[in-house]
Order: sequence, then C-alpha cells, then structure tokens
Amino acid sequence: MKALTRLFILKALLVTLPAFAQAQGAGPIPGQNTGQKTGQWQSVRAGGMDFLIRLPAGSSETNAKPSSLMMSLHGCAQKAEDLRDLGNWEGASDRHNMIVVLPKVPNGGVIFGCWDYYGTQHDGKNRHTGYLIQLTEYLLSAKSGLNINKNRVYVSGLSSGSGQAMLLGCFRPDLFAGMGLNAGPVIGSESSELQQPRIQAPDVAQLCRSFAGSHAKDLKRQLTSVIIGDQDYIVSQVHMHLIVDAMDEVYDVTKSEPFELSTLEGANTRGYGEVHQLADGKPRLSIIINDGLGHAWPSGKGGGSPLPFLPLATQKYVNPNSVNYPMYLAKFFSENNPRD
Repeated sequence: MKALTRLFILKALLVTLPAFAQAQGAGPIPGQNTGQKTGQWQSVRAGGMDFLIRLPAGSSETNAKPSSLMMSLHGCAQKAEDLRDLGNWEGASDRHNMIVVLPKVPNGGVIFGCWDYYGTQHDGKNRHTGYLIQLTEYLLSAKSGLNINKNRVYVSGLSSGSGQAMLLGCFRPDLFAGMGLNAGPVIGSESSELQQPRIQAPDVAQLCRSFAGSHAKDLKRQLTSVIIGDQDYIVSQVHMHLIVDAMDEVYDVTKSEPFELSTLEGANTRGYGEVHQLADGKPRLSIIINDGLGHAWPSGKGGGSPLPFLPLATQKYVNPNSVNYPMYLAKFFSENNPRD
C-alpha cells in the first residue's frame, strides 16, 4: 500500500513539473524554451486529460518564435490516434509553426464515444467543456514549458468534436481565436436531431452570445471555418446553414465572396468555397463544400484504403481523397487572425 501511495504522489508531481510528463512513465516533452522541437507525436497526461501532442519541427531560429496552438477533437466512434495516424496535421504544423494537440474524450465519452455537446444545459465548467478549457489554460501556462502565442489559439473537430469545438469557441472566445467545424451539429441541438435540428439560427446566435457572457466582446475578434461533404448522410447540411447564419450574425458579417477550391492543397479540390466578410472586407467566416466527401475528416493526403467501398467506420472516419483541411485551417487562421 505504501508503495502504491508513493507511486501516486510521483505521478501527481510529474504533472506539475515545468514541462509535460509523457504517459507510460516516459521522459518529458522538450519545451520550446529549450530551443528543441521533435516533430514527433507524443502521448501525454497533463492538465487533467490524456492527449497526443506534436511540436513542429524546425530550426532553433524558428523555435524562438512563439507557436500557434491547434486543439483538434475526434468524432464519435473515432480516436485521437486516428487523427494522429491519418489526419495529416504534420505539414500544417511544420509550415505554420503550430503545436497540435489531440485530446482523448474523458471517460470514454457519451453514446458512441462522442463529445458531450448536446442540448443547451452547459455552463462552461460542466460536461466536457470544463475539461478542455482546463487543458487549454494549462497548455498556455508556464507549467507546460511551451512557448505559445496566446492570440493564436484555435480549436477544430469532426462531428461531435465539431459541436464541442463550437461550444469552446462560444464559451471562451477570449481563449479561442478560431473554430474549424467539420461535419458538425450546431450547438443547442440534440443527438436525435442530426437530420432536422429544431433550433433556429437567431437562437443559436443568442445561445453563443449568452455562453460567452462577459467574454462576448471577444466574439468580434474570432474566425470560423466550416467544411462539409456533399456525400454526408449522417449530419444534414441544415446544421451548416444554421452555424453559418448564426455566426454571421454574431460577427456582423455583411458580404460574401466565392472562391475556387482548385486553389487549395489536397487530393480532391472539387466543390464550392465562400468567404464571409465584414464591411471593411476582412474575412470572418469561410465555407467549404467538398464534392465526394462523406462524414469524415478531410485529410487531403491522397492514397487511402484500396477498398473505398468499405464503411466509414472501417476507414476510421478520415477521407484522404479531399481538400487538405489541416493546411487550409492553418493558413486561413494565420492570414486572417483579427488579434494579430
């Protein structure tokens, strides 16, 4: 019993050291303040959660510059390891000096391993939102040993991870300068409403503002990117339209312009793109509808399963035959961040 007690205390101390402690008792992640970046994924427990983290590879000169941070949330019936192995974050991480964190849903999640975005009964501290805000604040703290630009913190996700990402962006727009929402249900909707949500866009906008509370002013300094596939038969496009209309209202968007997906990186750039702007022409929201994409993370890496007819669950809800959404997100946020 004494030995177990000592082991517990040791593990607790590791979490509070001025660098992360890897899961399974491995060594600490090299902190950016040491001028080191590994460019390798590492498994970590810190800030009250288990997650995967990748520090961008680069020269010591690059390392001296604070990195941006992207927290990306897996979908239902999907694991953080699936996004690590197939999500194609490495290129975006290195090119845009971005730390990528892939949290694991606490306690196995709800329903089919989902993030608990459902309904309106959220207070920013309960359910999964509290865990993720605590983790984000830890990553930004001196204890983490990371050198992060606090004006360049973003969140993205697939499906329930997208719904959870929108919750985070609405509750803490002071923390999250951008949201990347992939095939996501709108906040305020229930698990039974994937095809026909009952909530309306003005109510979504008001819900987001009410969640933000005293941080509502920071919503005016935030970006949103929405991506869906024309072959998504799990989450209806109605959700996308609700998100877009609601955030247009929140951001005071006044005009929109189409753009060609053919200008993007990826293995399949067919489809439609649109950027929504303020009166001064500054972008605040973008839409991508990728032809041929189903309910999956658009990695854009190319290749993929030699048996494309296999069900999505077999392919781990990642589609490599798509736009390179990680690269698009990193570029869109980097070029248009209103906090810079």
